[in-house]
Amino acid sequence: MLKGIQHPLKAIIMRSFLLKKLKERNYERDDSSVIESSVQFYINNLEYMARFWSRLQFIGFNSSETLRLLPSVTENLQLIASFHLEISFYQESVLPVLLGQVRKLKDKTIQKVLVKSIISSFREMYHLYTLTQLLDLCVFISESEGSSDDIWTINVLLSKLTSYYATADKERKEELNRIDKQVEVLPLFKKALIQILEDQGMTGSIKKLIELVFDFIASAMLGFDNTIPTIDEIFQATKTLIFDRREDKDVPHQSQRKVEEVLLKVIKNLADRLFVFDHFIGILSFANIYVRRALSKEMVKVL
Repeated sequence: MLKGIQHPLKAIIMRSFLLKKLKERNYERDDSSVIESSVQFYINNLEYMARFWSRLQFIGFNSSETLRLLPSVTENLQLIASFHLEISFYQESVLPVLLGQVRKLKDKTIQKVLVKSIISSFREMYHLYTLTQLLDLCVFISESEGSSDDIWTINVLLSKLTSYYATADKERKEELNRIDKQVEVLPLFKKALIQILEDQGMTGSIKKLIELVFDFIASAMLGFDNTIPTIDEIFQATKTLIFDRREDKDVPHQSQRKVEEVLLKVIKNLADRLFVFDHFIGILSFANIYVRRALSKEMVKVL
């Protein structure tokens, strides 16, 4: 019956109504066969609803009307995440299919919305065990983020994980340390970030790239230990891949404030360990004279 409704708006409304009714059902959520069949249904329904949403753009609906329908589309992901899925099942049967659907979509808006919804809907532990695939997709969709006002998807993912690390109790920290030895979380993030800088360093918006780098550094310092080598490599890559390759080196005022805010945190947190940075001084090439003065005063205080 659902497949017979091909008008995009009517199809989305009907499928959204069905989701509402399914949420009201009480069924055995611990039965593995029920879970697998339910997850498969929601995955298929998400694919259809995402396609229908993309088609709305071509039949006269304006962006404000279509954006209001996006929560109905992403509700499928929230319902999948409501099940207590085995990590192995999520790794092998859920995430690869979801990421494949995202890659096939032509509309950049819904690609970004779906990836961010995957990040927000599923638990942090799922993301840790599938980090490589998620970061590959963050790099894939980053091209459209460099020219928009959206928060970078890679920083949305990093922020969620760093909050998880920062609030972990002793038992969870031991588990995270074991995982980190297998997954190497921060090096994987650094690799993805540098790939984005390589792809967009010469052509992307300076403002957006500054936000990407300095939000990344701020989040990394919040949640991870021993971040100095990683931050130093990011400083080097930022200077090499953006400023040394461009003629338009002017950093907008708003971005100057971001540079000042984050570097002040770096100085306060690291104090005399600043001297182990090989590339800290080079990063000051981003800053205007007023920001350099503020940073110099702070360095005098803490050293």
